[in-house]
Amino acid sequence: MKSQKHLLTALILMCSTILLTTTITQFTTTPVTIIARADSSAYQSISDIMPNQKLQELVLYNMKEQGLVDSSTTLATISTADFTTALGQLTSLTWDPGTPGKDQTYNNLDTVVKNSNGAIEPEVNPGNYSLKGLEYATNLKTLKLAADSNYGSKFYRGDIIDVTPLENLTHLEHINLAGNRITDVSPIDHQHLPNVTWLDVSGNCIANLNVLDANDYTQNFAWSEQIIFHSPITLHGNSYTWENVFKDALPKNSTNSAVGAPYQSKNIELAPDVMGYFIPDYPHYQQLEVWQNGIARGGTQTITGDTKDNITFTGLAQQIKPNYVKNDPWGTTATVINTGSKTDSYYMIACYGTSISSDTIDYYLPYTIASEINYTIHLVDENGQSLNKDVSGKGYAGDKVNVPTIPGYTVNDSKVVSGQVVIPEAGGTITVVYKKNANPVTPVNPDTPSVTSDTNPAVTPSSESTVPSKTESRPATPTKESFVGQAVYSLRKIHLYKNTNFTKAARKASYSKKPRPYRPMFVVTGYRRSATGKLRYKVRDVNHASKTDGLVGYITANWNYVRPVYYQSKYKTLTVINPRGVNAYKKVNLTKKVRNYKQGTVLHVTKFIHHNLTTRYVLSNGNYITGNRKLVKMGKQKMPRYVRAKKDLKRYKTINLTERNKHIKRGTKIRIKNYDFSHANSVTKAGTLRYHIAGGYITGNTKYVKVIKR
Repeated sequence: MKSQKHLLTALILMCSTILLTTTITQFTTTPVTIIARADSSAYQSISDIMPNQKLQELVLYNMKEQGLVDSSTTLATISTADFTTALGQLTSLTWDPGTPGKDQTYNNLDTVVKNSNGAIEPEVNPGNYSLKGLEYATNLKTLKLAADSNYGSKFYRGDIIDVTPLENLTHLEHINLAGNRITDVSPIDHQHLPNVTWLDVSGNCIANLNVLDANDYTQNFAWSEQIIFHSPITLHGNSYTWENVFKDALPKNSTNSAVGAPYQSKNIELAPDVMGYFIPDYPHYQQLEVWQNGIARGGTQTITGDTKDNITFTGLAQQIKPNYVKNDPWGTTATVINTGSKTDSYYMIACYGTSISSDTIDYYLPYTIASEINYTIHLVDENGQSLNKDVSGKGYAGDKVNVPTIPGYTVNDSKVVSGQVVIPEAGGTITVVYKKNANPVTPVNPDTPSVTSDTNPAVTPSSESTVPSKTESRPATPTKESFVGQAVYSLRKIHLYKNTNFTKAARKASYSKKPRPYRPMFVVTGYRRSATGKLRYKVRDVNHASKTDGLVGYITANWNYVRPVYYQSKYKTLTVINPRGVNAYKKVNLTKKVRNYKQGTVLHVTKFIHHNLTTRYVLSNGNYITGNRKLVKMGKQKMPRYVRAKKDLKRYKTINLTERNKHIKRGTKIRIKNYDFSHANSVTKAGTLRYHIAGGYITGNTKYVKVIKR
């Protein structure tokens, strides 16, 4: 028995040992998975930060010269973190070929990209030398990326197009970007880069030189030899007057008479029948761009206007696409570069300078001459039955034509605005619905529609501004046909009611008085009068970020409380007031976005258009923007650029002044990115002015800050 007990104990110990051994073996042979969490930036490559391989190489070369990285470092051996750190310490980025100590690799690092052909016109040259990544070079003081036709690709121009990555490099003092294809210089103007005193942007494609002020560049300022391509326009006929072509094209306060500054109309030159741009590849010119003047086949061009600021073209040739010119018109052996199915054969050409052989600015405006098309306005009642009053005519696509007035009927069709419909692209039948009246009405319009056509749309912006009266004239009492479907917003505190007799018990929602960009908005679906005869709008709430979105009810129609969201008149200039800017589009229905204009941008308008129940403005470049008053304001509006702290301030992470992140001392001068308002999406909270600055937001209260520069 005793031996059995010892045996049992031994068996238990043995089993325990086996179990322990098995357990240890299991834990030592089964792999343990450890999940390491890393910031997503750890997975970024240098190419993610700076996609341009050629720019990477030039940056690394400059880093080595400044001792920021070891001389043996390559793009393959340097980490993304080390590259970014050194980029933030870089004080100079230059391509200066041919100087002592520069090797052939460096001499080839021009701003011409691999697929470039050296041409200027965007449709012809696909090259784009991206500067993305330079936004991290926050200590950069000197930037030189100018073309040099003796080195690299030996083209006269490089392929830098967009300089937006430079807009926050406020330590920059010296910039040389001569000989590229930059189109918009506003990101490097003095408002963005206040310390730049040496600037050379000559030999580019800059259409907005007027944002630059010569007085800001005390060391050097060069800006001539610009070749600029405008957006295409459509003409109704083969004549066109290009008004105020160069009137606002030059930089402010420039007095360089050698390039025709300040502006004088006597420096406008008439272009020859054909103009060209040679693309060098030494020792011989081998390539050429050719632009034919639209008057080349017997037309004329004349400097016109009371002050001789206009150019009038007559007898313009029909546009041909693609450009059919194959041989050099001057008889050399150069090959004419002509790529892309959309390349135009003809342009209206305008030149400015002291002589035609050394132009300061050349404008090229492609055009298409539209053909008249047939249309028929088919009149039907609300049941779709023909009223047998159809009218036909000829016009141009996009023109507005009057719809006829029929005794006993009223137009009841949303596509009719102010008594007019738009001729479709292909013409054809335009069906318009009429509603039978309870009482007949006297006809006002003739049965035959007339065409309202803008046959001479302007292209070049004008500095003049249409100054409206301080109080806009109120419209006549709206009719259902003219107003239903339009958008309105409230100027003061209002309420939404269940019915037309406004009582507290009938209130469905309340709307506070808000700053203009955030005013509560409604769509009018009908109208009625109260028991006392006061006009009310039946509306649908369209404040999509609010809990009230979709509510239906009645609001006042009082002009002092409610007004249309969309402008109804043309103004020569508009200022962007929305904190998020306004988008420009190629199409009138606001599709095919081209760019975003920042708050404070002054836009020059050439045309005003009704589109369905909204309005659009056509800019000087042919693009469209909305006529929404929440986004733009008529005339030139002054925008705050700097404030000074009158007392100690706090900076906050959010616009509602939460999450404090910095203390700002009294007397500090602060640069403003833009202004905005708190509680943007609340219809019950009024909203308070805030200034968006680097790193967050500060109060706009005049007790704490003072605007010192606009």
